[in-house]
Amino acid sequence: MSIYLEKKEKCCGCKACQDICSFNAISFNCDDEGFWYPNIDENKCVECKLCEKICPQLIKIEEKKPLEIYAARNINEQIINQSSSGGIFTALATTIINEKKGHVYCVEYDNNMVAKYKCVDKIEDLNSCRGSKYVQADAKEIYKNILEDLKNGIFVMFIGTPCQAAAVREITKNNEEKILIVDFICHGVPSPKLFKEYIDYMQKKNRSKIVKYNNRSKIEGWKHLEELTFENGKVDYTSSFSQAWRNIFNSHNCLRPSCYECRYNHYEKRRADITIADYWGIDNFHKDFSNDAGNSLVVIYTKKGEEWFKKMSKQILYISSEIEYCIFRQPHFRGESAVSLNRDEFWVDYKRKGVDFIIKKYGKCTLKLRTKKFIKRKLGRI
Repeated sequence: MSIYLEKKEKCCGCKACQDICSFNAISFNCDDEGFWYPNIDENKCVECKLCEKICPQLIKIEEKKPLEIYAARNINEQIINQSSSGGIFTALATTIINEKKGHVYCVEYDNNMVAKYKCVDKIEDLNSCRGSKYVQADAKEIYKNILEDLKNGIFVMFIGTPCQAAAVREITKNNEEKILIVDFICHGVPSPKLFKEYIDYMQKKNRSKIVKYNNRSKIEGWKHLEELTFENGKVDYTSSFSQAWRNIFNSHNCLRPSCYECRYNHYEKRRADITIADYWGIDNFHKDFSNDAGNSLVVIYTKKGEEWFKKMSKQILYISSEIEYCIFRQPHFRGESAVSLNRDEFWVDYKRKGVDFIIKKYGKCTLKLRTKKFIKRKLGRI
C-alpha cells in the first residue's frame, strides 16, 4: 500500500494523490475533527508510487530566493474594497483571461457556504473568488481538470495554499510554460466540518439562511472583520457571534494538524511563481505608498512570474520593497508555523459539548464578554 507518511497527521489534505491515481485506488474520508484523509484500496493499488512522487509532504523542497518584491494595489478602488488586501488577485486573473483566454482556478463559497474550487473563464465570474476564505477548500478533481486544460492547450492560472501549489507544480511539470502558479501566505486551514457547524448555528440563531459570507469585510477599513449577510436582509458584522469564527481561527485551535509543522512557511521554500498576501506593517516602511483601504505584498520567484507581473502592471500601482520589510508582520513567511497551546482541550470540549460551547468559549461569546463589548461600544458613542 502506497503513500508513506510517518503518521496520518502529516497529510495536508490537498487530494492530489486521489486525482493522480489512474486506478481509482484512493478515496478520502473525514476524521472526527472534520479533516479528510486518504484511504487506499489494496485491491486496486498497484504500488506505482505516483501518489508519493507528487505528494507535497514528501517531495524534496529546493530553496530559492525571491527575484523581486513589491508593495502593490489595484488602481480600481472598488476592486480593492471588494478584496481582502490590495486586489492583486483580480488584476492577475483578469490579465490571464484577457491575454490568454485562460482558465483561473480559485475558491468561492457555494450556496451552502462550502469553500470549493471553481474554474473561471469570464472576468465577471471572478467576483465570488475575491477575498480570503478561512477554511480548507475542497480541491477534489481540480488537478484532473487542470491537466485536461493543459492537454487542450488552455493556459491556466492556479491560486491556492502553498501545499496545494506545490502539488500542482509536481503534477504539471511537463507543462511548465502553460501554467502560472500563485500561492499566498497561509496561517493554516481550519476544519470544514467545524465551519459548517458554525454556519448552521448562525442560520438557526438568526432564523435565516446565510447568502453571503465575507471573511474580510472592509466596512470598517482594512483589517480582519467578518460580515454575514442573511436571506432576510439582515447584515451582521457588529455582534460578538458574527466575529466568533475570526476568534476561533486566530486561536489556531481549529487548524489541520499538518499546519503546525508546515513545510512551506518560509519565503525561500515556495513552489509558486508568485506569492501574494496582505502587506501588514507597510506603514513602517512605505507610509507614503500605503492605502487605508488595503495593500498587497507581491513576491516574484520565477521569470514567468516576472512576465505576468509586467503584463498586469497597467492595472496596478506598485513600488519595490525588501524581504526584511515584508516578513516584519508575517511570521508564517519567515519560518514560523501556527502554534496552539490548548488544541487538545479545544477538541475535547468540542466532542463533549458541541459547537455551541466552542462558539461561546473560544469564539469569545460568553455573556460576560458580550456584555463587556456592548458597554464598550455604547461608551464609544458618547
